[in-house]
Amino acid sequence: MSILKISDAVFSFQCLVQSHWKHRAETICGSNSTYFCLYDINENNFTEFCKEIPDFEKAGKKLIVAGSTQGTIQGANCRNDFYQPFKFWTNESHSCVLTKSYCNEEGQVVYRNETTKEDRSCRCDDTRGFDFIIRPKHRCYCIPSEEDCSCHLKIWPSYYNFSQGM
Repeated sequence: MSILKISDAVFSFQCLVQSHWKHRAETICGSNSTYFCLYDINENNFTEFCKEIPDFEKAGKKLIVAGSTQGTIQGANCRNDFYQPFKFWTNESHSCVLTKSYCNEEGQVVYRNETTKEDRSCRCDDTRGFDFIIRPKHRCYCIPSEEDCSCHLKIWPSYYNFSQGM
């Protein structure tokens, strides 16, 4: 595999945002499908280069430049606060594209952190008297990227004993 490395700059290079990606790709490589901009863990910075064929990695992962041989491309998990529910293509992005939901609105707590393929799920903190405003698809939790997870302080009967979660 032959990789033409474009940037050996002294400054900290960052890959472009998606809206500028195509222009940069055509300027540098002559084609959007041959332009790569990936994080290089050996050099601790981003690097851009041209390669004949784009690569992809399965959902939940991104591609990075790594390994003992310079220029080796391999898969890596998305960072904890991001997820990638579809294939990662090197000619479209440089990192996992979706930020996980925070579950930090009033009355919300994290139900499950999920995987690098899925968003975090939230629940209303029923131990403090909160309940969903709109009943979610799943009885005990909701997925903020798919539905409204808003909570409200519910008026409970005086005899009600709060549980440790639903």
